[in-house]
Amino acid sequence: MMFRRAAAAIVGVSLLSGATPARADSAIERNTLKGMTGVQVLVEELSPEAENAGLTTGQLHADVERQLQQSGIAVVAPATLAPDLYVNVNVIRVSALPLYAYDIHVGVNQTATVLLNGVVTVGAETWSTSIIGVVGTDHFATAVRQQLRGRIDAFITAFRLVNPK
Repeated sequence: MMFRRAAAAIVGVSLLSGATPARADSAIERNTLKGMTGVQVLVEELSPEAENAGLTTGQLHADVERQLQQSGIAVVAPATLAPDLYVNVNVIRVSALPLYAYDIHVGVNQTATVLLNGVVTVGAETWSTSIIGVVGTDHFATAVRQQLRGRIDAFITAFRLVNPK
């Protein structure tokens, strides 16, 4: 019973707010984008539930690449040494209600040097932004694509602040 009340409260707050940024970029993170000339786009495979609701991995990948290219940021072929623009969308159907809860995470993964007992080179996420929200089943795919566009816009803005055209 307590779990149901907590779940109802979370859904209620989310319905009032629609979507809530969970994390925004910072000046320190933004500086890690300086000097980048392009990115590889990696979109994590969506769950069958998301695909059954009308959202596809290929669709999101094409949306992101198009948005980056329109902004003048180069999209490079996979398997190059360019940083990755990583997109992960998680979706859960809210049982007994015509709703989906979603979490969209966009991050830049690149090679970084850690000064720990000497110099160690590792792959690390150096910039990120994410958003969580709830949307009705009728508008699910459109809403998630729109929210992802907003996260990619945040990346483009951060990129351009440290790499002006």
